[in-house]
Amino acid sequence: MLRKALAKQGVHGMVSLRDAFDAYDTDDSGDLDFEEFAAALMQYKLTSSEIRSLFMRFDQDGNGQIEYDEFVEGIRGELTPKRRTIISNVFGEYS
Repeated sequence: MLRKALAKQGVHGMVSLRDAFDAYDTDDSGDLDFEEFAAALMQYKLTSSEIRSLFMRFDQDGNGQIEYDEFVEGIRGELTPKRRTIISNVFGEYS
């Protein structure tokens, strides 16, 4: 659902994913807290329970924050080593 919505907005590549993540990260902390994540999903008319479930799925380490790599993996699926390298390179450009 979020993957399809981002694709409709032209968010396909790693740079576009980074731009989307940064737009959702309204406090510029470098990660998404639940409120930021929920705000990004409000347009999809999900229930609070559905949003919480998605948040927990994206937040793989359970620290209450979605880091960029967790966001990308949640959108694109498990990362191959090559894709991890690309993400690291893109992330480095925006640091």
